[in-house]
Amino acid sequence: MHHSESMSTFHKYFPSLSLDKDEDVPFPSESPQVLFQQSFSSNHLAAKILQPDDEFPSLASLSLTKVAKVRAFRNFLSNLNKTKASGVGKGGPKHSWSDMPKFLLAGAVSTVLSRTCIAPLERIKLECIVQGSKHSWIEIIKCIWVSEGLKGFWKGNMLNLFRMVPFKSINFICYDMYLDCLLSMPEKKEITNHDRLIGGGISGVTATIFCLPLDTIRTRLAAPGGDALGGVAGCFYHMMHNEGFLSLYKGLTPALISIGPASAVFYAVYDILKTSYLLHGKQRGSEKDIGIARTLLYGAIAGACAETVTYPLEVIRRQLQLQQSRSLGLGPAFIKMIQREGVSSLFTGLIPSTLQVLPSASLSYLFYETMKSVLKIS
Repeated sequence: MHHSESMSTFHKYFPSLSLDKDEDVPFPSESPQVLFQQSFSSNHLAAKILQPDDEFPSLASLSLTKVAKVRAFRNFLSNLNKTKASGVGKGGPKHSWSDMPKFLLAGAVSTVLSRTCIAPLERIKLECIVQGSKHSWIEIIKCIWVSEGLKGFWKGNMLNLFRMVPFKSINFICYDMYLDCLLSMPEKKEITNHDRLIGGGISGVTATIFCLPLDTIRTRLAAPGGDALGGVAGCFYHMMHNEGFLSLYKGLTPALISIGPASAVFYAVYDILKTSYLLHGKQRGSEKDIGIARTLLYGAIAGACAETVTYPLEVIRRQLQLQQSRSLGLGPAFIKMIQREGVSSLFTGLIPSTLQVLPSASLSYLFYETMKSVLKIS
């Protein structure tokens, strides 16, 4: 670019920046959002800059000498190039669809590790729901220990992993990609708590629709007489042959009602806590990673909130999945359960459920964040 062309472009887009006299002029303090997607090279000076719009940021007037103005302008272009290269702006780095396998792998590994760690509590919780209020969770622990030994607490863990790996992977990837889609919108400047709630809900609903049949089969196998069905394949054949394809989706309504909000509450609480901590650190001038301890703590708090809010709906869902006849539906099943066993029956197994969701949520996010760091994705 010739000198005259450079100066012409300079004056076109920065008419208030005179190079011939000193004056108070507004000058950009950071890269404008409108420039982030533009192909740019610092060697081209201002040739590729678009006409600034109303969102063009600026500081208060600054008194600049001729040399300082030119230097500031060149620094501005250089910083813009660095900003574009780092992917920073409008809420942080963006994910590429080419990173999807890495996100899926991170979600899968974190799920396998975390669910295996808390498998005994998951087994106790499921037994409490299946058996209702007939036995306390302490009695169920004794029964499993006496009849099956230590390995009995991991019974059904492989099927649970077969169900949870795709569920959690889809859940994580949908949530991250949903937020990225929002950030790609020109008018979207930052992610709000409302966006996090919606993103968590959408990711939870999507994962539930894909994975509910495996959850139904697992519940049937855990019920009395489930061993006689011949494992996963036998249970699947039995349900398809005798009850039809839709039997695999029994409890879909309470599943969507419960898991959607559960995901929304979990992600919203976790992100609010994490963002608040990082923002507080930034304001103090000490930006740093969230750390393992806080990842565990925030995951535990978020998991406990989500589980407590939606637990009664999970109990109803399990009861619907156990029905071999035509489903009563959410409303009738809810009323019948209260009439038969009382309101407390809706919270059967809440203690072991809470005990398992705290370490599950914490370890899940710990392993997920660790895997993202290992795979160099953010």
